[in-house]
Amino acid sequence: MGKLKEICTDISQMLKLVHVERRRRRTATSEVMTDEAIDEKLETFQDLLILADSIYSACNGPAGTLDDNAITSAREVMCIFWRR
Repeated sequence: MGKLKEICTDISQMLKLVHVERRRRRTATSEVMTDEAIDEKLETFQDLLILADSIYSACNGPAGTLDDNAITSAREVMCIFWRR
């Protein structure tokens, strides 16, 4: 996760190299993805990866070691993940 922002920036730059007329949204055949839309999607993706890592970290303990606080915290993060 330490290099996540760097990786997402690199992906964004690569996607922006595609000519704008060749970028298509999944839901519409005539609407193109702008540079801003690419940045927005990658920011959302980055947020989801951070949340997924948080869920994994909260739940990755030896069996029987999770206390009520850890379970509540994991549940809250999962709810945020699904809403995102």
